[in-house]
This record gives sequence, C-alpha cells and structure tokens, in this order.
Amino acid sequence: MKSKLKLLLKELIEEQGIQILFFDSSFDNIALYDYGLRSQLYEDFDYKNLARTLIDLDDYVIYRLHDQYHVRYYFWKMPVEDSQSAEMEICMIGPLGLQGDTMEPHLIAEQNHLPLNAIGELQEFYNGIPLFQDFNLIESEIFVFARYLFDDHPYQINDSHMFGFYEGLTVTSNIKSETDLLSVSFIEERYRYEDTLLHAISRGDYTKALEQIHLFARFHMPERTNDSLRNKKNTLIILNTLFRKAVQYAKVHPAHIDTVSDSFARRIEAARSIDLIHINHDMVRKYCHLVTNHSLKNYSHVIEDSINYIDFHIAEALSLKILAEQVSVNPSYLSAQFKKETGKTITDYINERRIGDSLILLTTTDLQIQTIAERVGIDDENYFSRLFKKIFNQTPREYRKNMKS
Repeated sequence: MKSKLKLLLKELIEEQGIQILFFDSSFDNIALYDYGLRSQLYEDFDYKNLARTLIDLDDYVIYRLHDQYHVRYYFWKMPVEDSQSAEMEICMIGPLGLQGDTMEPHLIAEQNHLPLNAIGELQEFYNGIPLFQDFNLIESEIFVFARYLFDDHPYQINDSHMFGFYEGLTVTSNIKSETDLLSVSFIEERYRYEDTLLHAISRGDYTKALEQIHLFARFHMPERTNDSLRNKKNTLIILNTLFRKAVQYAKVHPAHIDTVSDSFARRIEAARSIDLIHINHDMVRKYCHLVTNHSLKNYSHVIEDSINYIDFHIAEALSLKILAEQVSVNPSYLSAQFKKETGKTITDYINERRIGDSLILLTTTDLQIQTIAERVGIDDENYFSRLFKKIFNQTPREYRKNMKS
C-alpha cells in the first residue's frame, strides 16, 4: 500500500513541474537536491554534509526549509512497513519559488559573497524552478498524503533553516573563481553533456535526465537574434526535436511522440518569458514518461503490435481472440508469449491500462464514475470499482475525494 501511495505522490508532484526525490542510505542522488547549484558555485563541494543531516531527521515530522537562495524544500523520513528489513528512506520535494519573492540573482550573489560570474549560474537555477503564488496547494497535497503514509499517526511541521547545515557550508566551502566559472563553456563539453542527456531520455531515466538538463543549462547557446525571448524559444524548439528523436529510438509509437511534441511546440510559441521557466523541466519529465509508459524496445514485433493495438483501442471491446486476429497469430501462442515478455496476462495488462487512464479523468473532471468507466472501455460500473479497488485499495469515489479534499 505504501509503495502505491509513494507512486501516486510522485506522479502528482511531478505533474506540477516540481522535483521529488527519494534518498536511501547511499544518498547517491543527493546532488540533485539543488540541481547541482552548489557544486557549480563552490570548489570540492560535498553534499554528504546534507546526507549526514538527513539521517538524523525525526520520525513523523515534516521539515519545511527556506534556504539562503530564497527557495523552499520539504523533507521527511518515510515510514517503513517492516522495520526488520526495510531500509531508511527520505522524501524531498523542491526546490520551489514564490512569485514576488526576492530572487534577484545579483542580490543573492552579493548576500552570499559570490563573484559576479555566479549571477549567470543563479539565473539558470531560478529559471528552472517552479514558481507559485503561495505554497498552500502543494502543502495541502503533502499533508493529505502524509496522513495516509503515516497511518493517521500525529505528525509535526518543523520550520527550519536546515538545522545549521547551510552555515557549515559557507564556512567550509571555497567559492569558485570567475575563471573557474567561465572555463566550462567549451563546445566539446556541452556536446558531451547533451549526449548524456539524450541517452537518459531514451532510457526514461528521469533522475539522470533532470541532473543533466541542469548541467547542460550552464552552457549558453549562441544567440541568433537580438530578441532574447526568441532566442530562448529557439533553444527549447531544438531540445523538443532532440528529445523527440531520443524517444523514437526507445521504440515509442510515433502517435504518442507526436502528441507530446506538438503540444510543446504550440506551448513554446505561445509562451511569454515567464512561462518558459517551466517548459524545460516539463519536457524532460513528459518525454521520460513516454519511454517509461510506452517504450516497446525489448518486445517482439507480435507483442509490440498487440500493445499498440490495446493502447489505441482501450475504450473498445478487447479480448485475446480480438488481439490474436489483429496480429495474425494463434490465440494460445499470443497468450503465452505476452505473459513471457511482459510478465502479465493480457487481461491484467488491459485492466491496468484502463484503470491508469481513469486516474486522469477522476482527478481532472467531474464526470460520473459510470461515464469514466465507459470511456476506458468498461460498461459495468461495479466491475470498474472492484478493479480499481483491487489495484489502489480504495474505490474510485474515495480516490477522487482524497485527491480533492
């Protein structure tokens, strides 16, 4: 049950363009917490200082942090279902910005005694974080999930300046010189980061891709026009094209790719300067999701064709017999091969896809449950509710109520 709640929380947070990370005891991905900003600003920066602090988080406490770069984070220790075998895990959400807050790069650089060339690094950092009018909505979502994750155990909210962590950083870390900050602008290095980024996208590795997009952002593309907004849009158009090709190599059906690519193309052209802040991260997230949800790279042609048919006809009648006719094979062979390659029966796969599609309708519309069931290919509302509860341990109505509470 906890793993399903964790997955739902991750999807909900990422859908808003917000980073959410889970740290285990290795803390291998700890440098992603600030998109690698401090490693760019300080020499020999060691994120393990943060890791040592996080290990000591109290149980049933949500830590709300506002740091010296005027952004917010949320941390808490995930509860374990089996204390004998489960490993410690920390959840982190952020960084988040507040519209109208003082996030002027030159002022932040001055306050933190950084050289002038650090202003560019700070601006790239602020361009990449989501901004909100207030934090009420995101906090309400976190607190709803905390209630379920903590099994209704009472919990506390701790407003903190990171338990003295930042004070230690500024004392022990040497600020990079202006020469160091400029030296990473070589074209060869930019292309290397670009290749690593596209490789991560093609594997659907969101964590690695997010890390690389922030490293890649340090390299300023040559400006082709005197229009700053046009230059930024051109850069995003290039990334949209590169991401589309990377996902194509993962054998995602062109129809899925075209939907996402066209959506971003329209969004980029319609954007004002402030809107471009979120598009970069959204592209990484959605293209990675395409690979995660629709890549058929490791399947045979028969199973690839079967899955594509299911995906594009999910609202229609589907059965083993219908699929076998569509891909021109024996039903018994298709059934055995599908289970062998996917690890699921055809019926289970169809049901999971239908319930997955229903989640979007439940959270974004006020349609009746019966209507939603019909739109995902299930005529019987009771059967739909039983399937939903089997997968998520709650009814569709309970799920909708919890998401909107």
